Amino acid sequence: MIYIGIVVAMIAIGSLDGFLSGTNKPAGDATVAPARLDDAARRGALVYAQRCSDCHGLDLVGSEHGPALLGARFRTLDDAGWTAAMLQGAPARGRHPAMAPVDGLDPADAARIVAYARAMQAANPL
Repeated sequence: MIYIGIVVAMIAIGSLDGFLSGTNKPAGDATVAPARLDDAARRGALVYAQRCSDCHGLDLVGSEHGPALLGARFRTLDDAGWTAAMLQGAPARGRHPAMAPVDGLDPADAARIVAYARAMQAANPL
């Protein structure tokens, strides 16, 4: 069981490393710039890759399962709103389904994910 966890972590880190170095590009013509990450944001990037990227995309540009986190709507949402969505869930919006609370996510990791997303937003102005 521990080996499965190690393999999953290695895949997530490898994918994230490829993205942050610029070798993984989002689909289409969009290009997402990597961000300089402090320790909290770096940890948040790892948690994000494991817990959020299936729906919101490794590059935060979204998918059919979840909205892009680099857009205007999430730039104006305060950190408490982001944290509440992760810990308590969020209603359906537009073409995206409701978001269930992220099972087992603690408030400290939620704050780290927000730090990562904010760093990526800063590195990718609208």
